[in-house]
Amino acid sequence: MNRKFLISLLIIISIATTGCWDARELDECAIVSALGIDKDATCYIVSLQVLNPGQIAGKNKGSGSPVITYAATGSTVFEAYRKVYTECPRKLVYNHLQVLVFGEKLAREGLAPILDFITRRFEIRADFVLFVAKNTSVKEVISVLTPAEVIPAESLFNSVLLAKEFWGATTVVTIDKLISMLVTEGKAPVVAGVEISGNTDSSDKTDNLKKVVMPATVKIVPLGVFKKDRLVGWLNERDSKGYNYITGMGKNFLSVITLPQGGMVEMKILSTKVFLTAAEAEEQPEINIKMEIEGTINGISTDIDLLKEENIRMIEAEEEKEIENILAGAIFTAQKQYNSDIFGFGDVIHRTNYRVWESLRDNWDEIFPSLHVNIKVKVRVTGTSLKANSILEGIKR
Repeated sequence: MNRKFLISLLIIISIATTGCWDARELDECAIVSALGIDKDATCYIVSLQVLNPGQIAGKNKGSGSPVITYAATGSTVFEAYRKVYTECPRKLVYNHLQVLVFGEKLAREGLAPILDFITRRFEIRADFVLFVAKNTSVKEVISVLTPAEVIPAESLFNSVLLAKEFWGATTVVTIDKLISMLVTEGKAPVVAGVEISGNTDSSDKTDNLKKVVMPATVKIVPLGVFKKDRLVGWLNERDSKGYNYITGMGKNFLSVITLPQGGMVEMKILSTKVFLTAAEAEEQPEINIKMEIEGTINGISTDIDLLKEENIRMIEAEEEKEIENILAGAIFTAQKQYNSDIFGFGDVIHRTNYRVWESLRDNWDEIFPSLHVNIKVKVRVTGTSLKANSILEGIKR
């Protein structure tokens, strides 16, 4: 009898106590899709892009904006974050955060305090993408409406993924990846850049969605270079591609070369294998870069005969010289202009020979700018995109 009573009591208690203690109804929450943190002369500025459910789902879609942007200032990031509630009537929820945009001024002063604030927020996931707003305010970046995606943050998120894959002059950096680069000895971070192209006066208005040519768009730009947690400058498009080649992300890129006899060849990079090793030459460290690239010819603007083996070998040799020049240019910029080891050459030495790194660690800033890097690229053409020769050859005949 006592046994049955206890079992019944346990069942009643378990039913009565089921549920989530901190659960909130959807209509009590404001879902944050983009977070921006900036700074002016005296205050931090926190901007939030919050979904407007009535405009993006259900039968009651209207002509209003799909998102609402809130902004507040404070002497600290946390104070500005809390002051958003003076305008926002709902509990902010970060489970669907897609992008975090830092202001350029803030990034140049240092991101360490901001990263500490973000990583302490247990409700924020770690898979959102980071950007630095170049020559524009963070609030403007996260307020631009685009017709391609209902939610602007999703447009920015998808744009950087596609730009990394097909353009090759940017990369995807999450909060975890940034922190990993910061705490790794002998490796400096990079972060994707973003700017507004066009007229910002109408960028946050729904009229921006109703025109064939949009007055303002958000544009992915090449990489920002950091030294420790501080932004020190920007790579150009060519150097950003060099960074991606060296760090093993050179895939799906389009490489265009000019042949000695004239005309251009376009090659799609199918695969890239990178081997970074450290060596000592007369007691000075050296880095060896060996790269193996496979690609297919996607287009030609000359009547070169691709059925001839010697022409394929010539194209491969020209591609090798071009990519070697791209790598050398990126390394020169990192060494001479920014003195920032974004490629992780110090980390290569660290992993290869810890004792050598111990002797270099404290003086790496003086050693890195003059570090000798040997580059060897091997290119192999694996196909010519079905057609062997250009249609130009037939037209010429």
